[in-house]
Amino acid sequence: MAHLKTNVLIAQIKEQVRVSPAKAITLEGCVVRDYRSTIPFEPPLVEAATLDSFEDCVMSRAIGLAAAFDLYADNVTASVDGANGLKSDKAEILAEFEANFELAKDSSEQKEVLFDFIDKLENLMVAFHKNTGLEPISKSKANMYLLDADAIAVWDKGREPVVSLSSTMRHHDGATLYLMEIDVPRTELTTSQALEFLAIANKDKDTRPGWFNELAPWQQNYLKIKLKDITKEFAKTRDVEEVRQVLSEELKTIPSYLRKVPGLANYADHGVVVMKQDSITNEVEIVEQAIRVRSSYVAPLTLTTSDEEDTRLLQENIQQLLDYNLQAAVQEQVQNWNLADGVIIQVPVLLQTLVSPLKVGAALPDEKRARLNKKIKVAEELCQGSVQIEVEVTVNGQAEIRRVTVEPVAISTNHPINIFGEGFLKAALDTDAAFNQEQEEKFVTVVTDFIDHTAPFVMAQVKKECEADSSRRVQDNPRVQALTEISENLVAYNSIRGASNNGRGQQLFLASMEQIITQQIGGIAHSSCKSGKDRKGIELLHTDAMLAYKEKYGQLPKYDAKEVQRERFCDVMAEMFLKNHQQATAMQNTPGCHGLKSTTQIVPDDMQATIRAKIKEHNSQYPEAKLPDPFEANENNSQLNKPLGKALSITTKINLELQQKKADAKSKGKEHKIGHRVSTSKFATGALIAGGAIIAGLVLAATGNLGAGLLTLLGGVGIGVGGMIYGTFHALRKGEEKAVKRMSSLGHIGRSLKVDPDAIKSAEHHAQRSKSEMVQSGSSVAAENLEAGRAKHKSAPALGRAEAIRQSAHFIPPPADKGQPARSKIESTSAATPAAKDTKTSAQSKGVLESPSTGSSGDKTPSSQKLKEKAVKVIRTGFIEKYRPSSEVEPDNKNGPTPPAA
Repeated sequence: MAHLKTNVLIAQIKEQVRVSPAKAITLEGCVVRDYRSTIPFEPPLVEAATLDSFEDCVMSRAIGLAAAFDLYADNVTASVDGANGLKSDKAEILAEFEANFELAKDSSEQKEVLFDFIDKLENLMVAFHKNTGLEPISKSKANMYLLDADAIAVWDKGREPVVSLSSTMRHHDGATLYLMEIDVPRTELTTSQALEFLAIANKDKDTRPGWFNELAPWQQNYLKIKLKDITKEFAKTRDVEEVRQVLSEELKTIPSYLRKVPGLANYADHGVVVMKQDSITNEVEIVEQAIRVRSSYVAPLTLTTSDEEDTRLLQENIQQLLDYNLQAAVQEQVQNWNLADGVIIQVPVLLQTLVSPLKVGAALPDEKRARLNKKIKVAEELCQGSVQIEVEVTVNGQAEIRRVTVEPVAISTNHPINIFGEGFLKAALDTDAAFNQEQEEKFVTVVTDFIDHTAPFVMAQVKKECEADSSRRVQDNPRVQALTEISENLVAYNSIRGASNNGRGQQLFLASMEQIITQQIGGIAHSSCKSGKDRKGIELLHTDAMLAYKEKYGQLPKYDAKEVQRERFCDVMAEMFLKNHQQATAMQNTPGCHGLKSTTQIVPDDMQATIRAKIKEHNSQYPEAKLPDPFEANENNSQLNKPLGKALSITTKINLELQQKKADAKSKGKEHKIGHRVSTSKFATGALIAGGAIIAGLVLAATGNLGAGLLTLLGGVGIGVGGMIYGTFHALRKGEEKAVKRMSSLGHIGRSLKVDPDAIKSAEHHAQRSKSEMVQSGSSVAAENLEAGRAKHKSAPALGRAEAIRQSAHFIPPPADKGQPARSKIESTSAATPAAKDTKTSAQSKGVLESPSTGSSGDKTPSSQKLKEKAVKVIRTGFIEKYRPSSEVEPDNKNGPTPPAA
């Protein structure tokens, strides 16, 4: 499933690779990172693949915030002079920042200089509000305004698709495999969202959207000016669809930090595409294409004024996902499985979140759980009923129109992937077991229903094809192979749920498996964390690495893989991590923040070790192009995301002044040397003139010209002595200036060291207070730990029994209804109303897939076991068994499958 713009980009890249395999691809309006012509970790790749240095990130961040301040200045006052005055003051502050930045000796001081720059901008904003009669604001409000302006500036500019292309893999037949990662921003709004933006022009405040009334005046002014022409045009034409398209293009993709306007933030297609190029003909074929949808959290976080408004905007965001992804998902499902006209299909809508507890041993906080539950309720309400969709498919080279009845099924899972401590993770999952269990079981049921409904239809089609052509075998059919793979993936998913956390990222693995399976069965695979950048970025990397591993070694990696297979998977993950594709995508939201947060909490330990080992190997081979620790670099760069203003510390201030004095002294030293040379030159010239005059006078006197000789002698001596005196005084004057300047410099430093007594008292007070707070905090933590220990001691037997049950049964869901197994959505609908049953029977006569029985009420087999059996039974028995090849592919052995030769 992919948006039109994404498909167009993929087609352009595919064609460029076909025509010029060795030439770097060029895409207008895209960030392209092409690694095909370089060997991993050679210096040419290092320059393109490494993160921006912290120094570059700080400078980029400052320039971005300066531009954001200009946007704020343009909208906070209607006066052009007022805005220009603010910008002029900002320019002086920026010049001071640049000067101090050049003097900063390390990253710590560079960060302080940035914070000082922000502090001065905030002070300027506070003073402007105070002096112009605007509503007074605090420093914290000024910081919020500055960061809001930063996000709005990014929104105003828009973002570009990010494409990474490499060819580090080789197919076993000698063909080249190109691995492409791609992130394409999405901008389309729903009709309802478009009308929200148009309503801001209403004169009556009560008829404007609630979120707009909550914006600061300067933010309202920005939107009014930006949409002025569009709202005027709509008032004339009243063409809603046309204005929706115009607004979608004009407003662009909302950055992750800007949650004060309606619509999905950080909304984009993400995908991994594997292309195979024939070594002789150069023809390019796409052998794997998995496109998923990413965004910030679907629920609004900071713009709502009431629960009602919150729910309404959540509905619009989920509707935005459905409106522009459901058609593509249905198209893919009908095309892939050659579904008949009139068929009834279910399309899973996976709304996966990666929300975590806030502290050790805590369940999901009430606020987070409430938001998740609201998301589930709203999504299920929007997915009620069915919708008729027409899609165009290609059969034997001919286009056909298929009309299908679509029943979307909302599934909302949650995986706290940034917590890997055994006790921490277990406590979090155990306390929220009911939430996770219900939604994960729903996911298993939907996938099982898909297999149950699709397999008989596909097998019947394949049987006819094999009967018509005896050379064809059932097991060779790609649709049968795909069904087999989906079934095996579902079994693997169940086994991961039942396994204990072994440090390999259980929740990360579950999140990736859900994404892969949903995409395989033609569903909408959506996932989000709060921003859609960091946790989501690592999940996308992990899922892409699983798919790349599959192309390289023939199967998906396993959670409980043997050592060799796990090492291979870690190696693939490390190569993809170090290409920094997700880091470049994250920077599209906040210029200067080239990195991902909390990577050491999200990436499993053995993968971290592999990544560091590759960096260590590179640094030993290329000491002239050493790379920093990738996790430290990611953390340092990403922490610039939401900087707070803070004045320079005394130590940094003195150091910068000393650095400035050294620079000045170095400059003055050159002047002293020049002055000394001038003085020496003048003294020497005077001495030479005097000496020459004396000799000339004596010669003249000896020859009888006594008067002329005396005049020459006296004149020469006078000029010479004058020159000598001038030279001497010139040297003394320069020496005095140097001495005065040095005394002044030392005095200035002394004054800097002589801090205000009130500041000293304040510092001592805070130090004492911090000390006492640390003591109190330590006592509090000790008390909490003691109480937790007691509670754990009391509950140990119960926890032990629960763990034993969980380990033996893996996963035992609650009975659907008085012990009855859960039925599929289509079955339950058919049983509920005669009309529905008739519809289903009629549809089946046209080729609708039959649903096998789910078992009788007397069957006591645990539902999880039944689901796993159902997942494989339908394609492991009957007709396919008759055609099973004798050389069945066995599971991983000790050494794993032999990789294709490079």
